[in-house]
Amino acid sequence: MAETTTGITTTLAPSTSVPLPSSVQLEVRSRESWGAAPPDSELRAHEIGSIILHHTVTSLPDSTVDERMRMWQEYHQALGFGDLAYHFVVGSDGRIYEGRDLRYAGATRTAYDPTGHLLVALDGMFDELWDSPDDDDDLPDGADELTDAQLHALIDLLAWASVEYGVDPSDITGHRDHAATACPGSIVYDLIQSGEIARRVEERIANVDIELAYVDR
Repeated sequence: MAETTTGITTTLAPSTSVPLPSSVQLEVRSRESWGAAPPDSELRAHEIGSIILHHTVTSLPDSTVDERMRMWQEYHQALGFGDLAYHFVVGSDGRIYEGRDLRYAGATRTAYDPTGHLLVALDGMFDELWDSPDDDDDLPDGADELTDAQLHALIDLLAWASVEYGVDPSDITGHRDHAATACPGSIVYDLIQSGEIARRVEERIANVDIELAYVDR
């Protein structure tokens, strides 16, 4: 496009615009929706500055995620954790479940201090070499499938958390980076080590603004 002013012709550059990220509400099943009990002991306040991935190990396919959430909370409280150890649990169907209040440090049976960490657990067993102690053989029992819906929900949750707490996606770690454990399983850990999770989280952050929406269904 040309514009003439006092005999001088200038060419105006075409206008360009950078598309703004779209906004997405990420639904999280509230504690009330899955029937959480209140904490049964005092929890330790903290400020989140990092993100650690876990897996729940026991998938119990004949139960619902709601039932497993209640079972894990009861078990963790019996261990003296006060509440469910994790802040979020991501189900195989892509549903995200609210766990421990984000204001309080999570818990672990391994030798690391979870203070300052956001603990995100994937529902299932994701270690290909896992051998159940309940059988009589020494053969691996195999891993659960990390579904597309579960991985997609995890990436969205990590994208929200990375922005919310100022954590670089490349700094997201697995439980085994902090303690002697196979958690979060070889399948998930390989995605961390290869940079795949960081890459997908960065891509999501660049394209979408994510907000959490707690729901009772």
